[in-house]
Amino acid sequence: MKVSVNYILSANKQKKYIQLTKFYGYKYVNGVRKQDKSRENLGWIWATPKNTKQRDFNKQRIKQVDLIISDYERKIFEGNLGLRDSKSHNLNFISYYIAFQNNYKNPDGTFTQTYQGYASSLKQLIKFSGEHIKFKDVNYKFCNDYYIWLSKEINKQGKRFSIASQNKYFNNLKFILNNALKEKLIFENPAKDVIQKKEKPRKIEYLNPDDYKKLNWRIASNQMDAKAYIFSCNTGLRISDCKKLKWKHIVVENEKCFVYLIAKKGRQGKDRGVDIKIPMSRDAIDIIGKRKKSDDFVFTNLKYSKFYNDKRTLWFRDCGINKRANFHNARHTFITNLCRADVPVELIKRLAGHSNIQTTFKYIQLVDEDKQPAIKALSDIYNR
Repeated sequence: MKVSVNYILSANKQKKYIQLTKFYGYKYVNGVRKQDKSRENLGWIWATPKNTKQRDFNKQRIKQVDLIISDYERKIFEGNLGLRDSKSHNLNFISYYIAFQNNYKNPDGTFTQTYQGYASSLKQLIKFSGEHIKFKDVNYKFCNDYYIWLSKEINKQGKRFSIASQNKYFNNLKFILNNALKEKLIFENPAKDVIQKKEKPRKIEYLNPDDYKKLNWRIASNQMDAKAYIFSCNTGLRISDCKKLKWKHIVVENEKCFVYLIAKKGRQGKDRGVDIKIPMSRDAIDIIGKRKKSDDFVFTNLKYSKFYNDKRTLWFRDCGINKRANFHNARHTFITNLCRADVPVELIKRLAGHSNIQTTFKYIQLVDEDKQPAIKALSDIYNR
């Protein structure tokens, strides 16, 4: 909520009426977006004071108005006016968080990657606030203190959280508060004005053809995680898609194999492309082995965690590859290979499931940059 004061000149122009406006945000009336606000009369002052008595009267009244405004601003800062009603005031915020988080469970009771992300963030929030925090306590000061706490907290490895991790945990809190705002439980999101640190843009990392040739297939064939990684290098599937992939999603048409990828919406309802079928390379076919029952998972007990990332990194080191071994890089490998093969950009966008073609162009630019040393070397040869 925001408050402001307006001075309205009377018809006879002798007085100015003082009006306090409380702005709660926006509401929709019959599909039309309108301001949600209320007004309160705080009296009047002389428009043009003509003597000491009138000037003193104005000073006293303005002082009273300033005190009223200060009181409102203090209550807003403390969170006592950020809630729609008294029921919201005392609602347990952690319970609300868990109820929201449970929306991301799979129908069979298993957990989606989004659910696990919220659960991980919730652990940090509870460490900071405890389990009995109420909505009325989740104000700007609470949110700002939480972000500062995240910057100082020590993780399991005995190190401070990276800026990326700090922002991930905090953004999950911010997103849930946005949901409470949509449900009209609060007037505004108290986390929106917290200043977050900016992350350094990470360079897109991927396996070039020489790196890919170094992968030890003997190890990969015995490790489900590594098999899924090689499969992702050849199909561009996210780990969340690999975890859900069943044999019925791998089809044969005209003696060619395809993966049917069913597009899903992100946590903000964002469309992640369209339903597509991805042609499978010989490596992708070979790595998954003999076909099983339609409802069997292609990759059983596939998990995503730092432990498995570290395990994959050791595999990379054994193969002589000095790069990060996360699934993002496998997906980057697939997309950059498409760019390197001069596949039309629109087709790359569809196969990668990008919702925005600008994302696709980043990969094309990256491959073009990688070509520059080779082009320069060729130019040097011709100019000798």
